[in-house]
Amino acid sequence: MFNALETNPIPMDNFKQLLIKYFKELPEERQHWQPRVMEVSGVEQKELTHLHGMLIAYGWIEQNSGYADQLERAEKVVGCYRITSLGTREVRGFHDSLEEV
Repeated sequence: MFNALETNPIPMDNFKQLLIKYFKELPEERQHWQPRVMEVSGVEQKELTHLHGMLIAYGWIEQNSGYADQLERAEKVVGCYRITSLGTREVRGFHDSLEEV
């Protein structure tokens, strides 16, 4: 599916890095919400916001701003996200990249 994004001016590696962060940081069942990823190496905040929007638009992550029960500290909540089954499939499609991030 990343072929559909080739016309986007944001480098594909940045999409992959962000999606992989959501994939790697979740428990095996991938049902838990986690705080929004606030930092990706080499990615500016403005671009990171755009990346989150694109990942949500493609259905690779989902947002639930009001759900914080599983987080230890409420001050960490800027928004809660989790990877979707489509996002998991995308990550597995570029599995070799997991070792690079």
